[in-house]
Amino acid sequence: MNRYLKWPPQGLDDILRNAFAAKDWISSKSNEIEMSRKLSDDVVNLLIRIGAFRVNIPPEWDGPELDSIEQAKSSKCWLGQMHRLAGTQCNLIPSSGTEF
Repeated sequence: MNRYLKWPPQGLDDILRNAFAAKDWISSKSNEIEMSRKLSDDVVNLLIRIGAFRVNIPPEWDGPELDSIEQAKSSKCWLGQMHRLAGTQCNLIPSSGTEF
């Protein structure tokens, strides 16, 4: 999988290309993620390689520094792929954290 990803991603096109290249692999991990109720290290490492956590890192730190429109586009793509995990992620919150 990693051989298809551009690192470091230089802009929105690279991040989106990386995300689309990884979507089937990430989808194949959905049952494992749901059963364990967490993202495994290999999934987190792939998200790092995709560039999912780098959208506003400046170029002098090897980041793409996307503008707000590009960040919204990458976020929409991200949300479209990861919306299924919302319930699983909510279950990670300890019950004491839900009391007001």
